[in-house]
Amino acid sequence: MKYSAIYAIVIALLLSCQKNGRESYDYWSEQAYQTFLEMQQLSQSVPCTDIDAFETVMAANFYFLVHPSIQHAFGKLSDRYQSNSSKALEAAIREGIIVEPPEHNPPLRRVCDNEVATLVFAQQLTLEEINAELPIRHDKIINFYHDVPCTDADAWFSQFLKTGCCYEGIAAHKTIDTKIFFDQLTIYNQLMERKLYLENTPCEYETCKRFAKPPQCVDGQPVVELVDE
Repeated sequence: MKYSAIYAIVIALLLSCQKNGRESYDYWSEQAYQTFLEMQQLSQSVPCTDIDAFETVMAANFYFLVHPSIQHAFGKLSDRYQSNSSKALEAAIREGIIVEPPEHNPPLRRVCDNEVATLVFAQQLTLEEINAELPIRHDKIINFYHDVPCTDADAWFSQFLKTGCCYEGIAAHKTIDTKIFFDQLTIYNQLMERKLYLENTPCEYETCKRFAKPPQCVDGQPVVELVDE
């Protein structure tokens, strides 16, 4: 009887550990990661001969190129990834784990590379490619809202455009093409970060203005002033 009781306690503890293991952050984050790999593999399974046949899809802060023939299957995987990620986040909260969300990283362009639909990101470009991209993208960002008059400063919010180690202030509209503008601004800033890295430019001793005042309407254009504090 004594050994039976001990055996029952051991079995109960093992089952409890197994259950807790399936509810842990490590378990659900691994499930999410494996599903992410499946999404990646599926998105690359259709041979690419015409990049325009693929749709750029954002799923859980990541970008994929999805062909219409796999859209349904990809959607199911995306739903599973979201579910696993949500469970991982819930477990992290229970366990006191701080989870940093992935950095927003929009692609620059899409290409067919050896018949694989491929997204190209700022982090992949050479210094020569970056130097060719930056002036073009700078002009597009500066003139993005050229035809949108600033009549109400509250309709705009402040953002930062990287000029090297430091920034200049730039305004984004709260409702007009906000996501498109933010993606273009993010790409530009990432290109500048990549340029500084490839040039081995030290920025730690630069004194930059790091705070942005709310936008003001000046001659019909939104203006953002940066200050020290």
